[in-house]
Amino acid sequence: MTELWETYYDPIASGQKGDTGAAGSDGTAADVGAWHSGHAFAQGDRCYHAKTGYGQCVYRCKTGQAHTSEAANEPEVGGSWTDKWELFAGGGANGTAAADVYGPASSVTGNIAKFADTSGKLLADAGTPKVVVDTVLSAETASTTATDGDVDSIVVKEAGGWKLKTLDNVFTRWVPFSIPAGAFITSGTTPCGTPTAIELSSNKHNYRACSFGYTTKSYGWANFSLPVGYTGGTIKAYINWYSDGVTSDGVRFGIQGNSIGDNESLDPAWGTVVEVTDNATGTANRRLKTGVMDAITLGGTPQGGQECSLRFYRDPTHGDDNLGALIYVTGISLLIPINKESEV
Repeated sequence: MTELWETYYDPIASGQKGDTGAAGSDGTAADVGAWHSGHAFAQGDRCYHAKTGYGQCVYRCKTGQAHTSEAANEPEVGGSWTDKWELFAGGGANGTAAADVYGPASSVTGNIAKFADTSGKLLADAGTPKVVVDTVLSAETASTTATDGDVDSIVVKEAGGWKLKTLDNVFTRWVPFSIPAGAFITSGTTPCGTPTAIELSSNKHNYRACSFGYTTKSYGWANFSLPVGYTGGTIKAYINWYSDGVTSDGVRFGIQGNSIGDNESLDPAWGTVVEVTDNATGTANRRLKTGVMDAITLGGTPQGGQECSLRFYRDPTHGDDNLGALIYVTGISLLIPINKESEV
């Protein structure tokens, strides 16, 4: 029946044939991912690449422009990139707020970000924290100036955490300082025994010691110069002693001191007393050492290089002192806080 249409209709207008459209993709175009040098791009292949002022953009290889990628045709960078590429899908424009920034297409977990240009909105990967710190420290100007222990600081790890500490604090340490009984002075009031050489019977060893009785509190003295590097803090002491008896009862010891500077009184107030109880062993002529007499605060304004007076005693009136016999003190061992930076 269709051939009869001319019986009923006459054409009143007719159009011309349109132009032939562009050839379609052959179906082999691929999404390559991030643009990279050395890839063989076919016509229609797509890749993404950064564009200044925008997020990641997608670019498509132009018709008839299959090529192997290189620096000269890198999208938005190479001198001839527009010959090979056309923008397929643009990324979003960067925000106008001062805080809006964007970074590289990929990053490494834990790395530090840095600004990649002067816009304040483009970030780049600066590397690991170690690399960044090493770079910063290596760029610092070398110094030949002598360090100042009270002012100059370094970073140290202390008790599991990083701390800023002055060199004085970093290098402070305890140094031993011994005062033998031969250097003791007996007190003018309630004195201990005069330092005396004592020879033991079996092997004839000789020691110099001061005796302390068991009825009255009695005193001995020691004077010495504090090291120049002394920090001015509290000191520690041990008393070395023995008994020629065979009981194991206790003895109560005490110690206090002061520090005397240039043009200061030779008769200053004492610092705080620190006491300790130590027990004999029940065997005669055994070397005994008290527990630490800690945090001994010297009277005055203690400083390195000053003269120090120590007064020590036995106190038989104390409830812990129940050794009913003479005891002999052979020396005092001190621990004094010293700072290496201050010793010269």
